[in-house]
Amino acid sequence: MKPIKIGMISFAHSHAFAYLRELVKLPEVSSVSIADENTQRVAEVVSKYGLTYYVDYKELLNSDVDAVIICSENAHHAKLTIEAAQSGRHVLCEKPLGLSLEEMDLMIETAASNGVQLMTAFPCRFLPSVIEAKKAVDRGEIGTIVAIKGTNRGTMPGDWFIDKSCLVEALCSIIRCM
Repeated sequence: MKPIKIGMISFAHSHAFAYLRELVKLPEVSSVSIADENTQRVAEVVSKYGLTYYVDYKELLNSDVDAVIICSENAHHAKLTIEAAQSGRHVLCEKPLGLSLEEMDLMIETAASNGVQLMTAFPCRFLPSVIEAKKAVDRGEIGTIVAIKGTNRGTMPGDWFIDKSCLVEALCSIIRCM
């Protein structure tokens, strides 16, 4: 199996640090590079792991990476994903995939037309408890589901995550889907 070269675009989302910690452990990953316009945000990990660093993500997309992980602010997911797919890179994009159905459709279409895989980070569906609950639903053991309540024990990232202009667009997209 050919080693994989991974590029990470932005560390605005806190999950980027967890991705990096795991990527550097994988023998299948031959190198990891980072693009983030905020040098201070990534200086420590770039130094610690001796990573190739780009201020401009376009330079990373012009490098020899096979795939990218996008952990930018939500408002940039679509643009970055589309450009990465157009450059022939496979993409794992942090959630939400996009801020509207139109954005997400364009992201999916662009990946498909460029022959690359597009995935969004939604690991909860792989949790054993979630898998077993789904099997129980499929077997009819639970009955008719009328409501589901869930929690996320994560922390509120603040800043861009609660930027009203981004939040309003996301809420409008959800309402249009209903």
